[in-house]
Amino acid sequence: MELDVSSLESVRRFAHHWKSIGDPIDVLINNAGIFNMGVPRSSTVDGYEAHLGTNYMGHVLLVSLLLPYLEDAARHSDARVIFVSSKLHKVGSVHFDDLQLERKYSPLLAYSQSKLAQLLVVRHLREAFKSNPRIVCLSLHPGEVLTDVVKTLPRPVQRLYRMVMQFFLLTPRQGCRSTVFAASGNVGDIEPAVGATGGYLGSNCRPLMPSKAAQSDDDAQELWTWTLKELALDSSFLAARIQ
Repeated sequence: MELDVSSLESVRRFAHHWKSIGDPIDVLINNAGIFNMGVPRSSTVDGYEAHLGTNYMGHVLLVSLLLPYLEDAARHSDARVIFVSSKLHKVGSVHFDDLQLERKYSPLLAYSQSKLAQLLVVRHLREAFKSNPRIVCLSLHPGEVLTDVVKTLPRPVQRLYRMVMQFFLLTPRQGCRSTVFAASGNVGDIEPAVGATGGYLGSNCRPLMPSKAAQSDDDAQELWTWTLKELALDSSFLAARIQ
């Protein structure tokens, strides 16, 4: 089954295909993302700034459309929604007056905004899921991992980066440990320890306090309201269903 979170239509097609399968979903890991270093601003097919559309909008739509199957799993055990974020959210702001970053843009500005948005939506979802505590919503920083994040940079820079940074960065196998813990660790070891951090875990699998901006209930609500309007979702997230 193909899924491209940079395209809302692709997300909807995936959800429609899953509906035909109908299996419960125990864990939904929102990991796919981009960091377009060294390239000009671009947009998704839906017209969103590329980082916002790929790292945030597509994932939120996916969660909303697959919620019935998370609820099915939660009838028998806990179900988990996980957003793989980044500590770079700490340098980010949600630019409500220019979410598309059309007036001022840099790759870091866009990436950090999208990662902060993930933490804010997790904060909001944790509040929404209080009515169904068996749905556990978490975000995490995987650590500094040697991946293809520099693929948009010139090839000589990519080679130099890998040559040098392999001695300092985590391998992908090491970098997935916090994600695996969030997905499979004992809920009693995770909750309520992450309550004070808004569901945020560090790369060492321990609760980690996010930035002050990520703790704003007002910003979480404002972003959520905007997101629902953009995605044409019901104002009550838990009422959203695949049509």
